[in-house]
Amino acid sequence: MKRILLGVMSIVFGFSLSAQQITTVGVVDTARIYSTYFSQSAAVRELEDFRAEFQAELNRHAQDLRSLQESKVAADLRGDSETSLRIDEEIFQKAQFIQDFQRIRQRQLEQMQNNLTQSDTFLRELQSAIRLTAESEGFTVVLDARSSSLQWWSSEVDITDRVISRLRGR
Repeated sequence: MKRILLGVMSIVFGFSLSAQQITTVGVVDTARIYSTYFSQSAAVRELEDFRAEFQAELNRHAQDLRSLQESKVAADLRGDSETSLRIDEEIFQKAQFIQDFQRIRQRQLEQMQNNLTQSDTFLRELQSAIRLTAESEGFTVVLDARSSSLQWWSSEVDITDRVISRLRGR
């Protein structure tokens, strides 16, 4: 009977010791890691090039629209109503084209951005760096700083810079 009681007490004592493990929480800003570390990758440069090309093309179309508007004003001043109506239709079509072009390119940019941040390679590298940093520094839980449930944290638990350093050290 003493052995059973001693066995039960040691099991209960063992559980209470493991339940008393202190949870150490770390915080990491994944958006800052992305913009700092991964911004130097070829995929991000490709995204930025696409964004710059989009803006340049949009600027060209906007300039074309302004030229059409100036032509219409000139036709109106000359009293050339036939030309003015034709240019007015071109202005309408050009404005519609610009809206469609902008909407489509914006969707493409968002998709490219999502593909980058959700890519397996990005996530694997990020998770690995966070895990190694947390384990080496004794953190048992790491939360994303962009989480809406986090209201405040001490800079002592922010491991963002250390994760970036670990990624750069690879």
